[in-house]
This record gives sequence, C-alpha cells and structure tokens, in this order.
Amino acid sequence: MKVQLTVQIEVSDHDGYCSGNECEYTKKSVIKNVDVPDQTDIFSETFKWDNYLTDLIPKINENVDDYYYCYADPDATEQGLGQHDYKMTVTNVTVIE
Repeated sequence: MKVQLTVQIEVSDHDGYCSGNECEYTKKSVIKNVDVPDQTDIFSETFKWDNYLTDLIPKINENVDDYYYCYADPDATEQGLGQHDYKMTVTNVTVIE
C-alpha cells in the first residue's frame, strides 16, 4: 500500500562551534510517499513511522564540545527542544494506493 505522509520537522541548532550562539529554531513540513506492507494498521496509535523517516532526519551540528556555550531559542524551548536537537511529527497520513 502506498501512503502519503506529511511530516513536521523542528530543529534547534546553529552552524560552527558553540560560543555564546543561540540555536536557531526552524520548522518545516515535508510530504513523503512511502510503501507500507498491506494489512498494516497504519492508523493504530502504536504504529511507528520511524523506519520510514530515516532519510528526513536533519543533520545536527557535530562540532559541539560543550553545550554550556550556546542556548536554545525560546521558541524551541517552548516546543520541548534543547540545544542541537530535533523533533519530527507525522501530522497527516493519507492512503493513496
């Protein structure tokens, strides 16, 4: 079965090394079509989309020695994100085939 997912991706990160920088908070929606085995209950609350979303995981700054030198944007904190963090949420699922 082919399924169309709408995924909200939220990121709290910055370029370069931590040196008093604020981690910029960004949010975007992405639409992705995936193939799911037939007879799968995709609308179950226990169904996990993780294996279908690995290519959407954002690259987070890896040049981080110490989190004490930067801070999360207040909007990111409000959404439960810390420094150099991300969150992906499936917001819509539509069976297309």
